[in-house]
Amino acid sequence: MTYIVPGMPLIYSGQEAANTKRLRFFEKDTIDWSNVPLAGFYKTLNYLKKENKALWNGTAGGETIEIDRGQNKYVFACERRKEDDKIMVIINLSAKKQTFSINSDEFIGDYMDVFNDEKITIDVGHQFNLKPWEYVVLKYSD
Repeated sequence: MTYIVPGMPLIYSGQEAANTKRLRFFEKDTIDWSNVPLAGFYKTLNYLKKENKALWNGTAGGETIEIDRGQNKYVFACERRKEDDKIMVIINLSAKKQTFSINSDEFIGDYMDVFNDEKITIDVGHQFNLKPWEYVVLKYSD
């Protein structure tokens, strides 16, 4: 979510290593770097933020357009746009399955899921069935 909203996302020490240990603040503390299960995840997001103008910072970045979620208060959905670059994000912010539909022709088009390279064609009424805490990050591809 922090990569889609305007501004600079922060990656905390050990986040890419899925560190669950609370680090000491005023003393040197170590992080176990022997396993970094989230490195690919952050590499993908960092590349996307660098290469896609819609996600750039400040006035260089694109506008944020909220996607109508109807009565579903558990789903966050928006698109950022700048010139020909568009990024759509849909996030289930709950521990329960959620269904979310695109109900506007404003978001019609072909997209690519940035994490699995799956092409998705969105038309009015396109439905996403989201598992608990699941997210979808789509890059516009014309």
